[in-house]
Amino acid sequence: MRRLLLAGLLLTGMALAVSGEDTPKPRAEPVEIPYRLTVPKHIMVRAKINGKGPFNFILDTGAPALFVATSVCDKLGIKPDKSGWGTFERFEIEGGLVIENAKGIVQTPFQLEGMNGMGLAGAELHGMIGYNILARYRMEIDFTKDKMVWTPLNWAPELPMRASQGAYLGVELAEEKGVVQIKGVQPNGPAKKAGVREGDHITQVMGQKVASIDELKRILQEVKAGDKVELTVGRGGETKTITVKSESAGGGGGGAGGLEMMGGIMKTLGTMMGRKATPDYVLRPTFGLELSEKNEEVHVTAVLTDGPAARAGVQKGDRLFKVKGRTVVNVDDVQRYMQRIKPGDKVELIIERDGDKKTITLEAGEGL
Repeated sequence: MRRLLLAGLLLTGMALAVSGEDTPKPRAEPVEIPYRLTVPKHIMVRAKINGKGPFNFILDTGAPALFVATSVCDKLGIKPDKSGWGTFERFEIEGGLVIENAKGIVQTPFQLEGMNGMGLAGAELHGMIGYNILARYRMEIDFTKDKMVWTPLNWAPELPMRASQGAYLGVELAEEKGVVQIKGVQPNGPAKKAGVREGDHITQVMGQKVASIDELKRILQEVKAGDKVELTVGRGGETKTITVKSESAGGGGGGAGGLEMMGGIMKTLGTMMGRKATPDYVLRPTFGLELSEKNEEVHVTAVLTDGPAARAGVQKGDRLFKVKGRTVVNVDDVQRYMQRIKPGDKVELIIERDGDKKTITLEAGEGL
């Protein structure tokens, strides 16, 4: 059995530095989150936004923040602020994890366009869940199961600071007693390429003195991808002027030759291969139970409280004998017989409990 533990670590970055965010209201207990793997082995989960959806998101520890596709935000009536951030009053990840007033970047990253263009996920992707959400939880993923466990850390990371046009410099900032310091420099980011180092402290930006992150943000709010930003930094008792060429927040330099072209290229390839750029999305049914198999018997190991199975009378420990009139001897049988079920369909089960067989009819739910 392989087991992977994630702590929401930021592996690569796509944005500038920091600003504040409301502290989430963590649940006292771990939450089980259903997931599945896409063809390229990305972890995909489903979420509702303000009660609408569900929408498909991939987990990306390299993304600095939650990204929600522009088309989704347009449908939901969510408008970004001048820095490109949107506020999602209720971001509910399937399994029961709710984040109130979640912050996310309203943008369709080229990675999503590319994957949708190639049809790699088997369903249309609507966004990426990145650092500002993932860092709040300790995640335990067992790839032999279809659920992972998220445990709240009771900590909310600061938001990456982002320019209004999607530009980024690739630094993480800290502020103390009127000094803005470079806390971290993203590998291969614009600042790193220009020679900015961790530990430098910024005294001026574009010739204007800065004594706080807020002041720096105001100066940079009109910076676009490709613009040159002049930083005056203190280092080891010396003052240096460094010019950083900002890049696209999606990565790749912001120019016509950047990585953002890959989205269009992959979409074109998908068309040539006969794959739909945006596959039809079909709601996945849920039954609210977990199964295990042993000696050609399938048993119910857990029943979701108030889920479809629980409401129909299924209990933990029941042996699942037949599904839709067909005998099952392993979990694969159950999945095969259930694969054409849609939310709202009724499914007849024959279960064995304490030596007696019972017929139970449940109605498939929608997962959230």
